[in-house]
Amino acid sequence: MESTFGDTSRLVSTCVDKGNDSYSREINDSDSSSMDTNSESEENDNENLNNVESDLEENGNEEEEEDETIKAIIRECKQESDHPPSIQCEDFITDISFHPHSNIIAVANIVGDVLLYKYSNDENTLVNNLELHTKACRDIEFSNDGEVLFSVSKDKSIMLSDVNCGKLIRFYEETHEVPIYSLTVIDENLFSTGDDNGTVKIWDLRNKSEGPIYKTKKERRLHK
Repeated sequence: MESTFGDTSRLVSTCVDKGNDSYSREINDSDSSSMDTNSESEENDNENLNNVESDLEENGNEEEEEDETIKAIIRECKQESDHPPSIQCEDFITDISFHPHSNIIAVANIVGDVLLYKYSNDENTLVNNLELHTKACRDIEFSNDGEVLFSVSKDKSIMLSDVNCGKLIRFYEETHEVPIYSLTVIDENLFSTGDDNGTVKIWDLRNKSEGPIYKTKKERRLHK
């Protein structure tokens, strides 16, 4: 009986020890798992913090870029213009010509008028509106001294206008068989015109007649 009781006591003691060891291992495993979880949580917190810092830095850079853009726009607005403002016209513009000595520009349009503007970097001022032709004004040129404005039109006419007062100085009508396409001022007395068929005529202001002093036409070669 004593032996059996002793054996039983030792068996209980062994089971208790094993149970304690198992409990101890479970606690250690639980502590280890808890430490791993805490470590992962800390890593996630650090990663989130880094992301927040990165977002703040990017936002700060974007705000700096926006500030620089706004500053550049303000600087541009404050700068003085180095060219005249745009000229807006109701009718389609067909040609322009700059005065050789003054800040004046002539603008021809599709209805046959020529508008004279005085321009500066601040504003453009309409000086005169010359209603010259019945059809589209195709080419305009100032004389070399800037006193006369030459104009040609689809209506086959040539007009010479006084730049200062806008009055008509000389008028040629039905000067070509087809609409006039271009005009060139050669010197103080001579100018030339060309039409849609390739005919070129030279005119002399000293000639009292209404006809040209020279006429030529480019021959068209037929391709075989």
